[in-house]
Amino acid sequence: MSAESITTLPVEQRRGCWEDDCGNSWEAILLAGSAEQVAQAVQSMPSVGVIQTDVTRQVLAGECPVPDGRWALLVKLRGTNWVHVADPSQLNPFTRNSQLPERLAADTGLRVLQTGYQDTACATYVIVHQDKEHELMFESTGAGFGADPFTSSDLEDELEDLADELDEDYEEDYDEAYENDFDVTRLQSNKYPADWWQKFASETEVQQALLRDLESYVPFVQAYPGEEGIQLAACHEDAIAPQHVERIDLVVFGAAASTTPNPASRQLANAIAEGDLAGVEAAVAAGASLQSLPGIQDSALLFAISRLDDDKPDGAKIVSALLAAGASPTATGDEQSSPLIEAVKKCDSCLDLALDAINRLIDAGANLDHVGPITFFGGGTALHEAVQHRSLSAVMLLHQRGADLTVTDGVGNTPLERARALLESLGKVSSLFGLAGGDEDEGETNRNEKPVQDIADYLELAESGQATADWQTQATQDQARLDSQRRRMRASGERARRAFEDLGQQLQSLAADSEDAMRQAVLAQPDTIQLDELMDPTDWVHTDQRDEVTQDLEDLGFETIADYAIAEMPGVLVRGLIHRGQQLYAAVCNAGEVDWIDLVRFRHDGTTLTVTNAAIEPGIEELSKGTPFEKQFTPGATAEQLYDQLLQHEGIRPADPLKPGQFVERFESFYAEDIAAKKAKLG
Repeated sequence: MSAESITTLPVEQRRGCWEDDCGNSWEAILLAGSAEQVAQAVQSMPSVGVIQTDVTRQVLAGECPVPDGRWALLVKLRGTNWVHVADPSQLNPFTRNSQLPERLAADTGLRVLQTGYQDTACATYVIVHQDKEHELMFESTGAGFGADPFTSSDLEDELEDLADELDEDYEEDYDEAYENDFDVTRLQSNKYPADWWQKFASETEVQQALLRDLESYVPFVQAYPGEEGIQLAACHEDAIAPQHVERIDLVVFGAAASTTPNPASRQLANAIAEGDLAGVEAAVAAGASLQSLPGIQDSALLFAISRLDDDKPDGAKIVSALLAAGASPTATGDEQSSPLIEAVKKCDSCLDLALDAINRLIDAGANLDHVGPITFFGGGTALHEAVQHRSLSAVMLLHQRGADLTVTDGVGNTPLERARALLESLGKVSSLFGLAGGDEDEGETNRNEKPVQDIADYLELAESGQATADWQTQATQDQARLDSQRRRMRASGERARRAFEDLGQQLQSLAADSEDAMRQAVLAQPDTIQLDELMDPTDWVHTDQRDEVTQDLEDLGFETIADYAIAEMPGVLVRGLIHRGQQLYAAVCNAGEVDWIDLVRFRHDGTTLTVTNAAIEPGIEELSKGTPFEKQFTPGATAEQLYDQLLQHEGIRPADPLKPGQFVERFESFYAEDIAAKKAKLG
């Protein structure tokens, strides 16, 4: 049965998957068994603190309180013998760790079904885990079907001109690394022949057939924290109507887990976010949990480190206050990153505070040699992370405090080997784009390579016992380098802002009437954009107004993600925020002397609603009608008015789950789809 006809059947008779037309990555995890069998098995997992069984009525009524920390729902629909793991995407305790499905199977002894679509790799997959084995594994990028998939040959053709300038060994490495990643359709199973999939027209048809054979129904059930309680959503909304839901259990993670929210923990989360040391101490004294905070995926200590900022000078003291209150300096988060590793990552944005926090964590007993999760760069220890972030002062400090220079990362590199690999990579990029040579005092080494070369030189001396670890002096030099980078960025931003203003004036003079001006302005916009994180948020023109709007949004429950520049739109700056409870993104924008706010709701059906207080551009609002990207203008509205307007318009319509880390990807893809739709309407 096709995906298009599945909703014509009664819910209990449906088998297969929801229609994957959202254009984004998604993943569903299901556990085989009855509601009671699954609840008992999950309760035995070491990471699970407590399970509150049969909260069905409360959840469906929107009255189940949102617990602090990490949580998920186990949702059993009538008609199948599978239980859905419905988790809030901003916490994502089950899916954020790529090894979690295997761990679920190993810890519970249950069959675990994992299916979805990964948009970066264009990969559709169905995997069944049993104990420590794969009972079934199907994954495909579309290779081998009737469609014309994006393959490694396509990628190689696009990069042909660049590849010609690279050395032969690099091309061979490229071919070996990528040819199998793009050109792939694989099926491993004891039940199906290896070529069984070839009788289908597409990879999604194979996905549907496998899910039907597994007697499973995947409407993509999701749970998220609402203002009044936990909310449940599904891409087939009728699937979670009360008559079709057999049972819902609430799972809360962590040793100190509780299904009852702790007001002091909310106070602690707010105080950490604001950099309020006295507020942190008061919340701890009032009994706040150090392990579970409302709406926060990590412990209080990891959250405090993530909020280190030069605008909050007590950040390192807050770290000490939490350590003194009993927070563990060695406890790791879901992704097995440690407080020390996370502190090193802050050296880019607030060097002095980060180094202060690193010292305090080591004084409290932090494990200098904990190996974090494997990442794109290989993962590794805090020392590896310092190399990756090109912070020589952090490298010196960690070495002086006793970090082991021989510990390897996830791909077998010591910190020195990581530095050499990074240096080699930067050298190839410099050679490719003709970047060798920088300031006169840097000779033939460009600004990107020099800090890494200095780190490699230091680590070579350290391995031979000849290095001197004067990290305080080096910190002053590192800070000067960072300040210089920020000045260059500000100067570049100012030039770009002026260029953008000139462009705007030229566009306005192109047409005699507003309709023609609108048309030409839309057609002149780039088809795609790229957001680059700002090193220094003071590049904004109206910083006071930006900060005031940000505070208004944070008062409404939004959290700031980061500030960005748009390379293709010189002078345009964006501050991204997320509302975890309402699944909203906010974009505080600046272009020259113009400021505005966009609030964006991504819906499960792939459409969006944007409410904005920008001035109404002639024809733009009308141009948005009839496209999946509805836009409502309320010029001059406050952040609160826009928020109320959006919620009133949307009602209880299910939102597509959002994560802070997806802001850039969502913003870029949303822009590309929106501008394409507008240009298509203009012909």
